[in-house]
Amino acid sequence: MDPLVSVRVPTPDTSHVGLHKTFPDVYEAAEDSFLFLDALAEDLPFLLRRRPSLVLEMGSGSGCVISFLRTLFLRAFDASSRDALSAKPAKEEATVADANNGGTTTDAHTAHIASRPSPSSSSPSSPSSSPSSSSSSSPLFIPCFFAVDCNLSATEATLETARRSEKSESRDCRAATRLRGRSDHRDEAPESVSATSPDRAESCRCAVDAVASDLFRAFRPSERRKLPSSSSSHSPSSREAGNASRHEGLFDVVLFNPPYVPGSPRERPRNPADWAWWGGEDGREVIDQFLRQVTANLTAAGVLYLVLEKRNRIDQVVAHMEAEGFAAKQVKRRKIHGGEDLSVWRFTRF
Repeated sequence: MDPLVSVRVPTPDTSHVGLHKTFPDVYEAAEDSFLFLDALAEDLPFLLRRRPSLVLEMGSGSGCVISFLRTLFLRAFDASSRDALSAKPAKEEATVADANNGGTTTDAHTAHIASRPSPSSSSPSSPSSSPSSSSSSSPLFIPCFFAVDCNLSATEATLETARRSEKSESRDCRAATRLRGRSDHRDEAPESVSATSPDRAESCRCAVDAVASDLFRAFRPSERRKLPSSSSSHSPSSREAGNASRHEGLFDVVLFNPPYVPGSPRERPRNPADWAWWGGEDGREVIDQFLRQVTANLTAAGVLYLVLEKRNRIDQVVAHMEAEGFAAKQVKRRKIHGGEDLSVWRFTRF
């Protein structure tokens, strides 16, 4: 794995969620949540290459997943900043070496840095300019994170988890800065610390925004693009125009660990805590409602991560998404205590 994204992130603190705690009617992070965390950690290089601007978790519950993913991006951002700072003096040394040797010799590390494609140097038709194949070593930024849950208490729990995660990350960041300051007494060390901190501070103003909503109802549908007149020389084909309108959503990444446990379709639980697991017939009631809405809320390069259980008739879900123009990939699978056969799926547009 690229060392830039070889980051380890602790599980967010959700000790305030659960029975006899501050948020007793909110779903506690469990084996399905931890499977989701592992899948996102493994798929981080892919996500970094997509460079998302808006990330949404549907059904956030405790906020464990969205807080974890945000911390992954924060640490990748830090690694990218340190990589850029360390490359600067090496590049300067290589320039001096070139001048002294007639420009025929370069430092190996500098050659490696120079070989990484940059957005400004990539032509629109080159593979490196596409979101799915651009270098993860290119400049990174931290996207905005949203969380949605139909349980108001869950949105409050999510905000508390995000606050705790941000506080923990800030402590780790300060400790790492002090450690680097003690271990490096070179003149440029203070410059490195000050160069990283303001960027990080600017990107960390808001951890996670949370909204109480039944699926995507809180988000107004995007207006469809107005098609150019037929006389325009740049008028797209009817197929391109249709795709442009259909793909106009808000979110670059959507995460969902849905209520997937099969239950009686006539008896929806009254306790909000049970809404997090009750899925109706075949565990598909909420999943099917979500699938009917999610494609219109994803951007043209949007990505969906969905947790499914074997009894959810996964082949039907995959077939539905493929018919909507998405490619399916199983990121991770695990059998957990109780016999559930869970898997995390990634759906990307063709």
